[in-house]
Amino acid sequence: MTAEQTGEQPNGTHRNVPLRCWGAWVRRKAQCRSCKEAINAGEMVIKGVSWYNGKRWLKLWHLQRADGRQCWLEDTKAWLRDHPFVPQHGGPGRPALELTHEEWLIRRALLTKAYRLRREKLEAAKQGWDWKYPRIEADMLEVARKLLPVGGPPKHWHINLQTS
Repeated sequence: MTAEQTGEQPNGTHRNVPLRCWGAWVRRKAQCRSCKEAINAGEMVIKGVSWYNGKRWLKLWHLQRADGRQCWLEDTKAWLRDHPFVPQHGGPGRPALELTHEEWLIRRALLTKAYRLRREKLEAAKQGWDWKYPRIEADMLEVARKLLPVGGPPKHWHINLQTS
C-alpha cells in the first residue's frame, strides 16, 4: 500500500480525508457520518474510504435526505472551507530560476562543460588514468565558481566553494 493510499504525509502524520468515494446501496442499517441520522437498508449513499494511523475507515453519507440536504456535499464543503487552496509554483520540482536569456545561455554552456568533464572523469576511471583527476577536479571547481552569478551550481553537486 502506497503512502498516497494510506494518507501518510512526508513528516509521518496522517490525514483523515476520504481518498476514494463512490455511490452505493446500503445493505444494512447505518448512521450518516455528517447528520448522525439513520440510513435504512436499500437507500443510496456515498461511501468513502480513508486510512488513519494505518487503519482503514469506511464512512457513509446520505446521497440525498428526504428534506433535500446532501450530507456528503455539505461535509466536503466544510472540509474545503477549513483547508483553503494554497497555490504552488506551477509544477513538480523546484521553481525555475529567474534568469535573463543571456544568463540562461551562459548557465547552459557552463552546465554542458561540467557534464562533459564528468564524462571525461568516468572515462579516465575506466582507462585507469588517475593522473587526469586533479585537472578535471580543478576545472569542475572553476565551472562551479563561474556558475555562482547565474544561479549557482546544482544542489546535487555537493561542492563546497568556501573551503576551496
